[in-house]
Amino acid sequence: MEITREGAITPLIELLRAGTAMQKQRAAFALGNLVCDNDTPEDFDEAILPLVELVRMGSDTQKEDAAYTLGNLAANNDDRRAEIGRKGAIAPLVALLETGNGDQKQWAAFALRCLAHNNDSNRMIIIEEGAIAPLAVLKEEGTDAQKEQATHALNYLVSESEESVKTSTAEGIVTPLMEYMRAGVISQNANVAAAINTFGAVREGIIPFFHKLTQNQLASAQITTYLTTENTPPSVADA
Repeated sequence: MEITREGAITPLIELLRAGTAMQKQRAAFALGNLVCDNDTPEDFDEAILPLVELVRMGSDTQKEDAAYTLGNLAANNDDRRAEIGRKGAIAPLVALLETGNGDQKQWAAFALRCLAHNNDSNRMIIIEEGAIAPLAVLKEEGTDAQKEQATHALNYLVSESEESVKTSTAEGIVTPLMEYMRAGVISQNANVAAAINTFGAVREGIIPFFHKLTQNQLASAQITTYLTTENTPPSVADA
């Protein structure tokens, strides 16, 4: 892209760091657009920390545009995706997902989707920060654009977690996955059950019940009751 070749990235990053509030917001948005047409990932590395700071402490518009740009930075670039995770972007993005306005939630979900793809470390942090429950709500109750981003994010988190959780503690992953099943999001229960199955039987008898559940949507009330009590799980036949 011509504007990139002419050296726009460095001054935009400087505005991101030291500009006025409006300059920071516009620089964040411009960088998000430029990165889509640039094949030199290192050009944008210095933008990551100021973008994370905008997500954490910026105005509403700054947060929205910074989340959008972090998502674009993470998309289709494994090295940059990992670097964004290392520089602390995930926690403020999850917070934005939980408490932001409609557009902020959409772009936070987009950024988390991109960060979760093909990166075990980021997926673990996203799950441990509590993203599954708000993503599940967004998937079921959000706008069409929010639903799309949340669905992709959950697919990456749940489906790809089956392998990544093998190196993690059971409690750190199983608890939020159970929260997801509690939410009644039946369309993803097969993937959730598969991820939990990686650990073996978290409670005696739970795995056969989960697998049966994925075949019967009417069992959602039973899983809700079971996961919120210490009772014996329902029999497979009951599910």
